[in-house]
Amino acid sequence: MKRYCLIIEDDDKTVSYHAYERNIKKREGIELEIISLDPSISEFQKETENDIIINKEKLNEKLTEILKRRIDLVACDFDLSDNNINGLDVIRMIKQIKPNKRIFLFSGKLNKIVKTLLSSNDKDEIFKNIKTLINSKISDFIDRDNELIEDAIIKNLKNHSWEEELNNVFD
Repeated sequence: MKRYCLIIEDDDKTVSYHAYERNIKKREGIELEIISLDPSISEFQKETENDIIINKEKLNEKLTEILKRRIDLVACDFDLSDNNINGLDVIRMIKQIKPNKRIFLFSGKLNKIVKTLLSSNDKDEIFKNIKTLINSKISDFIDRDNELIEDAIIKNLKNHSWEEELNNVFD
């Protein structure tokens, strides 16, 4: 059975994704199609007084459209090169659309994730960030510097339970 993985990051790595698909089929016998979403492209940009930022509403619309189809796994980069949105914000959007979706978060800057979660002077904001992280039920955190995204995809697809399979069919 073919599997589908949505990868959200701010770089176009189409060539790498095709290599992942080939390598995963060769190594594990898993037929995989990777759907990529780059929130930093012009389609999702919005101009403000001082900057060009990712338009959360347009991104949410696109996620809603993509998640109407079968997606077995979502891999989301934390750092989307925009100070107004990060991977946790995207995960919040996904969980509102598909609460049971299996997601892993990756970054080459895991220390930035911790700093972002704990950097606020507002204790309520820190609590909200940590609560979001816990409630998101992220299946894995990948340090891009120490683990290959390809290996993380394999590990997360293999841990795919029959309950998640039914959710994909009936979602």
